[in-house]
Amino acid sequence: MTGPDGVSVVLRDGDQCHYVDEDAIAPLWKGKRFPLEFSVAGWAMLHAETVVIRDIYVDPRVVQANYRLTFVNSLAMVPVGRKIPVAA
Repeated sequence: MTGPDGVSVVLRDGDQCHYVDEDAIAPLWKGKRFPLEFSVAGWAMLHAETVVIRDIYVDPRVVQANYRLTFVNSLAMVPVGRKIPVAA
């Protein structure tokens, strides 16, 4: 990573993403849950692929409403686990 403004730890919990911790310049989603299909972390886990998004406002995998009031403009998400990722 090159100077990120925040890092989140997201666990897969059934059909949801659970944002269990974060270290960021402003609060994001710590303690919240989202359906896997409505989260970039969920996308990374469902597809078992790393995601790099330079502009969240033009990428179709990003649910705009989730980011509208945040400082996030770009992001990278890495799945954790080989066959079936359990976190990102």
